[in-house]
Amino acid sequence: MAGSIIFAGCVRDCAAHLQQVLANCARLAAATEKAFFLFAENDSADATKAILANWCEGRINARILCFDGLHKRLSKRTERIAFLRNQILKSIREQGLTDYDTLCVLDFDEVNAGVIAPEGFAAAMEFLLSAPENAGVFAVSDPIYYDIYALRHEHWSPGDCWKAIRAAPADRRAEVFQTLVCDRQVPVAETAAPIAVDSAFGGLGLYRLAYALNASYVGLDADSEEACEHVSFNADIARRGGKLYIFPRLRNSTPWQHCLNGRAQKTIRLGSGALQMELIAPQSHQLDHYLSSYPLYDRRLPLLLTTFNQIVGAASVLDIGANILDTIALMRLSGAQLTKSISVDAALEFYKYAEFNAARNPILAATSEIVWGFVGAEEDRGNIAAINGTGNVRELRRYGQLQALLEPRCVTFADLAPNGVDLVKTDLDGYDHVVIRQNLAWLKRWKPMLWVEAQIEDGADISAWSGNLLALAEDFPYVAAFDNFGFCLCAGTMTDKWNIVLELISIGARYKMHEASAGRPRFYYLDILFVPQRFGEVFEEFVGALPEMKLTADAPIAAKEYHAKAG
Repeated sequence: MAGSIIFAGCVRDCAAHLQQVLANCARLAAATEKAFFLFAENDSADATKAILANWCEGRINARILCFDGLHKRLSKRTERIAFLRNQILKSIREQGLTDYDTLCVLDFDEVNAGVIAPEGFAAAMEFLLSAPENAGVFAVSDPIYYDIYALRHEHWSPGDCWKAIRAAPADRRAEVFQTLVCDRQVPVAETAAPIAVDSAFGGLGLYRLAYALNASYVGLDADSEEACEHVSFNADIARRGGKLYIFPRLRNSTPWQHCLNGRAQKTIRLGSGALQMELIAPQSHQLDHYLSSYPLYDRRLPLLLTTFNQIVGAASVLDIGANILDTIALMRLSGAQLTKSISVDAALEFYKYAEFNAARNPILAATSEIVWGFVGAEEDRGNIAAINGTGNVRELRRYGQLQALLEPRCVTFADLAPNGVDLVKTDLDGYDHVVIRQNLAWLKRWKPMLWVEAQIEDGADISAWSGNLLALAEDFPYVAAFDNFGFCLCAGTMTDKWNIVLELISIGARYKMHEASAGRPRFYYLDILFVPQRFGEVFEEFVGALPEMKLTADAPIAAKEYHAKAG
């Protein structure tokens, strides 16, 4: 890496992550021409002081500035941090370090505890030094950009989000928090172009030192309220003609507490013995209730996968409407063998929970790809709201010129799995029939097993499902229908069960229509399984293993009998 660099930051009570962050600093510094380390520490109550002193011992290019007692002098956190950052700048001048090219300002907590790729860091340095007006570049935390407090952008985050939250009426603060913070914490692709901003930080910022030394940090606003100190510092730089960018190739790690704080949430414990895990979910999420109240809920799809494993082998899964990643979790806990799972959700909140649950459960992270994406018509795309534990595709929020960044990308099955998968599952609350219709060519090309939710609102939706059944009949000759809590209502060939499936869809619609007067019905949508001829044996074994099918005459026609009838 060309250039010289000063690594600097405020350090307090961060012993849990400090050694990993210091290791990152040392690793990145080793690739530069010249490096210096400057730390401002105050009032740590854990092992921070000892770790820092031990690391700096013997390094002639490292200094610790100690300000114990500062928290008593300056009670407001942002005012205190602004003071410390200004002391770092003062020390750079006093120690004659002004000839360095770059200042790397970083936090010493979990945001920089993961390995920071030297290639991304080098690219950021190169971009920063490529034009004299480039004054600063900032990291994107992976997988979600979290630091809205420091962010200023005309459309993305134009003002002080926390000042607005504090000013909101008490009964609206949760809503304002959701709008001004949560809905703006979005994934930014590593391949994205640099994003021009008025301010940002994200736990790691690289500045041209000449610009930084002519700016200062201020931690209070005009009303003497706490304000993000990075905003004033970056504003000083911009006033002097410096340009600032979020640089997507420079990646650190999302500190999840900044993405989940302020929301009512709960922990759902799944499985037992060696196979168990915990999922974090919004407080309104109903998974734990459904699992305890309805013994068959979400058991049948994992059973289908284990049957597939026994007959065919490990499976690849495309999970549309991934929610909190519970479908993949239940598959894994059932012992299903997956080569890969691609989970997609258009609700930003659920995407975040899915990423968080994968991060904290290695068995999920091993083969899971998680996408913030909308599968459907471009005109329907939006930052879909998470309501009562599910994502509502009908409620869309638009964000002007930043729509491409602040809304999920529009994707098709072919975009997500260009070489096909073994199983596609959709759970889109009344939008599934649109997605199936739009991806028919891909479905007919790759012929996966297809598990879809048929929840409908009116007669037009019934007609749409009738069209889908007709379009699928030739390539997917086997069908089974389950109520919304897993009980198999019918199974057999499409030829025999077509009318029954459509009638069941209609019954669910009628139940739902009268929900206001009769109460929420137990049965108001279907899960429908479509199976191609190549997996006929899987279908036969799966349905044959369902206890309710053994007690009726509605057992599936054996695959060999079907093939004989088909000629």
